[in-house]
Amino acid sequence: MPYIFQKGFTGDSTDTRKKATGIGLYLVKKMADDLNLRLEAASQWGKGFKIAIFYPKLRSSGGK
Repeated sequence: MPYIFQKGFTGDSTDTRKKATGIGLYLVKKMADDLNLRLEAASQWGKGFKIAIFYPKLRSSGGK
């Protein structure tokens, strides 16, 4: 899992992935970094994939 956000990463090399570019999650990570968001991903083989986006906690200005 540590490589999923790298440019060109496509996971396993099955025939169904021959047309994959591996750019999607790379772009997601770049955008998240630009927006100061944190991403976490988890996967269990045969059960699915989960990605979480964490937004920074902002301080309240007290209505000012």
